[in-house]
Amino acid sequence: MDERTRQAFTLWTQAQPTVSAYVHALVGDRAARDEVLQQVALAILEHFGSYDSERPFLPWAMTIARNAVAVDFDDASWAQAAEWPEERIAPKQPYFEHDFKCAKWIWTGDLDLDNTVLFRKKVEKPSLNPEAKRRWTTKPDIDSAGETPVK
Repeated sequence: MDERTRQAFTLWTQAQPTVSAYVHALVGDRAARDEVLQQVALAILEHFGSYDSERPFLPWAMTIARNAVAVDFDDASWAQAAEWPEERIAPKQPYFEHDFKCAKWIWTGDLDLDNTVLFRKKVEKPSLNPEAKRRWTTKPDIDSAGETPVK
């Protein structure tokens, strides 16, 4: 193995767990992730001569991964975006506090559906299950039984 291939392999081995997590988040499937990671590893070996060793390796590898996923991305079935007049959008504050004279209002063709809240859940207080890991960053204003506000 030549020195350049050894260096590429070493850098890829260090970056691979992060790139793997990133690709998995993009494709959502382990088999697809593994296939993309093989493509990325091959691309890194094939194009390692263009890598600038003065720069961090991980962002370079992540760009290759993003491009590998993008090759298979097909948005042909997506609806085309539409430009809407400001009167139809009816912007609220703080829009008018800024200069957006050249701004365009772009949504899909169904503005009403795009701005409809389909589901909303309000969490009144955190679960006080002692077995559950506490994830709240502030203390709830309830006692440990969860019934009486703390004064």
